[in-house]
Amino acid sequence: MAKILNKVAENPFWFHECFLMAMPLGKKVLNLRELMEGLREMEESVLFYHLVQSRLALGQPAVEYPNDFALWAANALQDSKLAEKLSSFDPFEYQNLGLVRQAVVDILEEYLWDLPFVPWARPGFEFHFCQASAVVMHSLIAARTLTHLRQL
Repeated sequence: MAKILNKVAENPFWFHECFLMAMPLGKKVLNLRELMEGLREMEESVLFYHLVQSRLALGQPAVEYPNDFALWAANALQDSKLAEKLSSFDPFEYQNLGLVRQAVVDILEEYLWDLPFVPWARPGFEFHFCQASAVVMHSLIAARTLTHLRQL
């Protein structure tokens, strides 16, 4: 058994590193109504990115809001009530992203219904739609034996 574990491989097993890189789409929204319309039109991959990317961050999140929409409502619109509403729903409770999209749109429609005016973001605080691109790179870690692989 030790002979197998310490046999040197002709080609080592290389580990890879992976991260998500935000890719801006060139579409931004200035107010809550534009956000709602943008949500209706965007591809599901964009919706997924904005709902999940903060949960994929390494370590503890620096903010209390679990998605980009809630964070934007809190910071750009200065609306903690809306931020809480957008934070309180769990996208993982839905069967598909179409239902998640409708849930977010429903939250925004209901919220807008009760407002006397449409909230606008301050200049420089617009919401920029992005999607993720996975970047995979070779790491500097390789294993030439099963023993070494097990130790890593």
